[in-house]
Amino acid sequence: MLKPNGICIIQCPNKYGLMRVMVKIIYKILKRNYFPKEPSYREMINLFKQNGFKVIELKMDDGLIWVPNFLDKLIGVKIYSVIENIFKIFSRNPFSCNMLFVVQKENI
Repeated sequence: MLKPNGICIIQCPNKYGLMRVMVKIIYKILKRNYFPKEPSYREMINLFKQNGFKVIELKMDDGLIWVPNFLDKLIGVKIYSVIENIFKIFSRNPFSCNMLFVVQKENI
């Protein structure tokens, strides 16, 4: 049990991470069930609020996406960097593979 004002660090996969979305599409094409149920950013924020935690730091910046080398060359490093910088403006990348939360138990 975490004491009031205690800090907890939580890392979890992102439901909308691009690689996960691609895997879900492949499973759908193959008519197979996809069992993992990753949370979304909004679901995590709601869980924290419901349980008396406030987010004091968030990291969703583990890169835009992983792409094979031939696509990297096709897209170009400059375009790739511009896209990543756009997401940095919003302080999080919605397609990030992982979400890292630093939360604090509120004094109730």
